[in-house]
Amino acid sequence: MENAPVDITPPLALLSISGLSSTGLSGTEGDLKTFAALGTFGVSAVTAIVTQTAAGEAQCEPVTPGAVTAQIQAAMDNVAISAVKVGMLPSMDSVYAAAEALRAAPPPPDHTAQGKTLPYIVADPMVGTTAGFGPLGAKAVEALKQTIFPMASLLTPNATEAALLSGREVDTPEHIESAAKALFDSLGVPVLVTGGRFSDSDEATDVLWDGRELEFFNTPYLRGVNTKGSGCTLSSAAAVYMARGFGPGDAVAQAKDYLQQSLAAALPLGRRVILNHAHAPKPMRG
Repeated sequence: MENAPVDITPPLALLSISGLSSTGLSGTEGDLKTFAALGTFGVSAVTAIVTQTAAGEAQCEPVTPGAVTAQIQAAMDNVAISAVKVGMLPSMDSVYAAAEALRAAPPPPDHTAQGKTLPYIVADPMVGTTAGFGPLGAKAVEALKQTIFPMASLLTPNATEAALLSGREVDTPEHIESAAKALFDSLGVPVLVTGGRFSDSDEATDVLWDGRELEFFNTPYLRGVNTKGSGCTLSSAAAVYMARGFGPGDAVAQAKDYLQQSLAAALPLGRRVILNHAHAPKPMRG
């Protein structure tokens, strides 16, 4: 008796465009771990080699714009990309290189987004002074606003980045709301402002504005846990859920739940207690 044919649905594939971090928590490494933990296949285009020590020392070596373009094109030639997470783009030239390659991206698979001409793009801008790196230059920030951001399905700046991008103070919950709305008004893209923890609050608040509804995502602040990589994890998880057909609000809710569980299951490693991407890995599926 012959075995019945097995219907194997290929898993969703996602692309991470970001720096390669020696921490293993942020950048494209954090993205790929998140993609895998949520049952999808991840490919990457490395934009910079990032060296970070436990003492906070940091160094960044940008990859040439031509190499960024070539990696994105190769990734999209190899697999059908359903969503893209865009993180660190260290220069104006790398911004333009990534944007040009993304504009030429083939439509995502039909089972992911009927009629959509580009993969879902979640942009997690690294524009402020972070982890020892200086702020991205004004011309590069403007290039992001003119190219990558308008293509995005979701923008996920933290409070510091939202302040820089919107030109507003962001140091109260009300400021987060106004910054999210201002960025939506200028870019036409749903905006999730993250990292809203003020004073001695026991909660962290993220705010999403999609042009119609203001949503608040409150989660307990976990003391003693190194949150390095949490922004990358949240944005890459949101990309997974958008690829699966969730709208911005539901995708963020699912991503926040995954991130919070990863932080709650944190593991001691070396000098730190780090978030655990693989706390409950899911089988690869479409």
